[in-house]
Amino acid sequence: MNVLNNLEKTTIQFIIIALALSVIILILIFCSIEVTALLIFALVVLFVAILFPFPLFLTAFVFLVLLPKSLPMINIAGFNFGWGVGDLMLILLFIFMFPQFFLKKNLGFYGGINYVDKAILIYFLILLFPLSIMVIRYPSKFLFGIISYIKYFEIFMIYYIARKLICNEKKIKTSLTAFTFVIIRVIIISFIQKISPKTYLLFWQTVSSQSRPLGESFLASVGWRLAGPFFNANTLGRFLLMSIFLIWFFYIKETKHFIANFYIIIIAFCLILLIFTGSRESYIGFLVSILAYIFFYKKKDVSKKFFIPITFIVIIIYFMGDYLYHKVIEYTFGYQTSLAGIQLGSSGLARIELWKAGIYSLSKYWLTGIGLSQSANALYEFLPAGSFVLGGGTHNTYLRVFVEGGMIIFIVFLFTLSRIWALRKYKLSQSWKGFNYAIIASFAGLCVTGLLADTFQNTKLMIPFFYLLGILVSLNNLGLKRNEL
Repeated sequence: MNVLNNLEKTTIQFIIIALALSVIILILIFCSIEVTALLIFALVVLFVAILFPFPLFLTAFVFLVLLPKSLPMINIAGFNFGWGVGDLMLILLFIFMFPQFFLKKNLGFYGGINYVDKAILIYFLILLFPLSIMVIRYPSKFLFGIISYIKYFEIFMIYYIARKLICNEKKIKTSLTAFTFVIIRVIIISFIQKISPKTYLLFWQTVSSQSRPLGESFLASVGWRLAGPFFNANTLGRFLLMSIFLIWFFYIKETKHFIANFYIIIIAFCLILLIFTGSRESYIGFLVSILAYIFFYKKKDVSKKFFIPITFIVIIIYFMGDYLYHKVIEYTFGYQTSLAGIQLGSSGLARIELWKAGIYSLSKYWLTGIGLSQSANALYEFLPAGSFVLGGGTHNTYLRVFVEGGMIIFIVFLFTLSRIWALRKYKLSQSWKGFNYAIIASFAGLCVTGLLADTFQNTKLMIPFFYLLGILVSLNNLGLKRNEL
């Protein structure tokens, strides 16, 4: 058995190295010197991860979040696709692990496949249906549909890799430590943007794809709406929302005062940056997450651990009240346009027009949907002439799923969310007790932001979330294994 395992490992390593060498050859042929150096460095790190006993996923994930779409855009059949080193590394890692779908029992998932794994797998497989509908309706966009599906499937890839590789407490602690450093990196970049927008822009214009210039709206708001490494203030806000509750869990469990105080500082920085994003949906989601987090615990033994963070939150909001009023309240309600007697800004009215068009489009596409990533086409059919679809979507994650996939996909999507929500009932070991509360409290906030944004279609946001979700499910299975012994 050991010989077979070693043979399997050697064969897979040979395949991945051969693929990597092929990629390097293509890079040398088609890419500039700077891009070539960046990609070769990424592949060297990948080889180190393969040769040494360190979770391969961590390397891919850190790079995925660390780097923007830094590679030249690929033009396929007239469509431009942005990609980065992280995308390349993630795909290579998945190719490396894909044979284990067939060679390993239970897909190689640690502790076997549970109901969450099944729900997530079913949903990402059933997305092939709206992909097929899109190809039937728009045959010329076949390659665009394939690339769009790959972007969605990256989320499942990250979940699968986390479930497969992060399978004991040592690896879990290492993984979460790496994630903490990713949070710190996001904080540093965001503060650079706040302190010196010119330095921030110069840096990102240097490392991001030169064929993908930064948008005018982003450049106009870079001085007062923080976007960090995501180039989008709302994405940064929701990432910080997730980060706050993960760090809050670390703070609750930490027994050393120095480290606990360090976690409090990170929480305070995340909250300050969250406010400076000007992301209204993130504010609402954050408040919902706090209420959910407190509700989940309801334990006297952690009351002191809640008192200090909540006190900091109240103080920060109080001293930043002027910013919140002038940059958010006035921006939202200070314009001359109105709806039902309520003054709304252009952004709010644009969302309402998109939602109305999306609801009207369901009369035509309620059964099969219009097709994967084609919600903008459905909206244009019902929007006034000359309208522009902000971000190419409905700005409502639930409406977008319904419009693109139809009723069946929408029901499966809600079922998948319900399975994730049920994770709050996990009974983890004492050392990890409350980790599920932190993740599901963040999840509750993200679900609320989904009413105002395409949250669950945002791969930059869902990749870190499903990373943490995979760790949570592995932790639960680890506890079940112990109980069986």
